[in-house]
Amino acid sequence: MHSSDTRKKFDFNEFFAKVKKILLQIITHSKTKKIVLYTLLTVFAALMFFPFYWLLISALQRSEDLTTLPPNFFPLRITFNNFITVLQESKLLRYLANSLIVTSISVVCTLFVTILAAFALTKLKVPGRTIIIAIMLTLIILPSELLIVTNYSTIIQLGLQDNLAALILPFVGSVYYVLILRNSFLVSSDKIYAAARIDGASNWRYLWRVLVPQSKPTIIAIVLFNALASWNSFLWPMLVIKTDENKTLPFGLLTFVGDDDRMKIELTMAASLIALIPMLILFLTTRKFLIKAISRGGSKG
Repeated sequence: MHSSDTRKKFDFNEFFAKVKKILLQIITHSKTKKIVLYTLLTVFAALMFFPFYWLLISALQRSEDLTTLPPNFFPLRITFNNFITVLQESKLLRYLANSLIVTSISVVCTLFVTILAAFALTKLKVPGRTIIIAIMLTLIILPSELLIVTNYSTIIQLGLQDNLAALILPFVGSVYYVLILRNSFLVSSDKIYAAARIDGASNWRYLWRVLVPQSKPTIIAIVLFNALASWNSFLWPMLVIKTDENKTLPFGLLTFVGDDDRMKIELTMAASLIALIPMLILFLTTRKFLIKAISRGGSKG
C-alpha cells in the first residue's frame, strides 16, 4: 500500500522569503547595522587606498625586490636611493616647475573667465542668453577629443608649438565650469542685485563683494577640478611639446622608459609619488569646501 502521507514540494519562494525576512531583521538592528556599515566602509576605504600604498612601497624598494613572485606587500629592504636618483639624474625638477607654472596660470585665467561669463549669463541682460545657455548645455555632451584637431591647428597658426602657452590658452574657457558657477550665482536673489544697483554699486563691485564670497565653495571646487585636469594632462602636451625643457610631469615620466622599451619601475614609482604630492596637498587643504559645494548641489536637486 502506498503511504497516505505525500511529500510536499519544496517551495523556493517561501524559503527565500524567510531568508530575506531574517536578513532584514539582522540589518535593521541598530548595532548590527553599524557593524555592517563600518565594515563596508573599511573594505571600500582599503580598496581605494591600496593603489597609493602600492605606489609608496614600490618607490621604496629596489628593482630586484619588485620582480619577485609572489610580490612583497611589505617591503623587506627600504631604500631612498630611487628618489635621489630621480632628482639627480633626470629633469624631474624642471618638469615639476613647468607643471606648477602651467597649472597656476591655467587656474587663474580659467577662474577669471569663468566668473565673468557666469555673471554675464546670470545677471546681465545678454541678447539671446537663453539660446547661448542651450548651446552650452549641448556642448557638454561633446567629448573633448573632438577639439584636439582644431586646437592643434590654431596653436600651429599662432606659432605657439613647443611653448608652455600652448598648454594654457586652449583650455582657458570651460563650458562646464561656467554652467556650474552660474547655478551657484542663481541663488542670489535679483532683488538683492537691484537694491545694490540702486545704492550705487557697480556690477564689478557686486560681483566681487557679493556673488564671489557667496559662491566660495563652488569656486574652490572649480579650482580643484581645473588644477587636477591641468596637472594630469598627458595627451595634449605630448602633441604640442617637443623639447625636454618644456615637458610637464605626466609627459616627462616617459623619460624613465629605458632604451629597450622597458620601464624602470622603481624610478617611475618614485617620480610618480613626487608628482602626486602637490595635488594631494591641494586636495587636503580644499576638501572642506569641496564637500560643502557637493552637498549644496545635492540639496538643490
